[in-house]
Amino acid sequence: ITQITSHNQRSVFGDASSSTTVGWQNSLLTGGAYEDFTGTISITVIAQGADHIEPPQPTAAVIKPAVAIIKQRVAYNTHGGAATSGAWRTLPINTLEGESWFVTLDDSNDRFTLEAGTYEIEGVQTFYKPNGVQTVIYDYTNSAFKVLGACNYLHEGDAVGGSMVLYGSFTLTASTVFEYKYRCSYTQTTNGLGNSMGEDSAVDAVFGQLKIRKLK
Repeated sequence: ITQITSHNQRSVFGDASSSTTVGWQNSLLTGGAYEDFTGTISITVIAQGADHIEPPQPTAAVIKPAVAIIKQRVAYNTHGGAATSGAWRTLPINTLEGESWFVTLDDSNDRFTLEAGTYEIEGVQTFYKPNGVQTVIYDYTNSAFKVLGACNYLHEGDAVGGSMVLYGSFTLTASTVFEYKYRCSYTQTTNGLGNSMGEDSAVDAVFGQLKIRKLK
């Protein structure tokens, strides 16, 4: 390939149709003949056609959250326990599953500790005949309500049961102790926190559950 770059200058290139290193010669026309010229030359190569490949583009970092599950798990024929009115009360939790490296469970006091970081949390708790009821995540370290769950009314006179849910996210700057709590307006002994099926001894009964995602 010969390119005339000015009235008296030409550049001779090798075959650049494939991916290979090609030679080139730059000459000046002097006295009627071209002579080799030594100097600094800038060359821009633009790929065209079907073999053109775009350079890689930067992509956003993908965060894979660690997920832990905390729950109340008991024998197949055991109810969830009494729901007692009049104050905010701690829900029982006794089992930690999943990626538990960022959670410490204190099942003797029904509390759990999270290390510093950003979290997303989901909760569900069964109830039977509590009348008015709500669940929360309570910051025991700082004496504050951290996540507020949905409210509902499950009438004791109609023997109504159901599940309460909560969703929230927050960032911690230090290790913090939490409790999963509820408040209801009617006391239902024995099974106020849920009825067991009592059908299969190989399958434990599960009542309250928390899913905790550590985002960063």
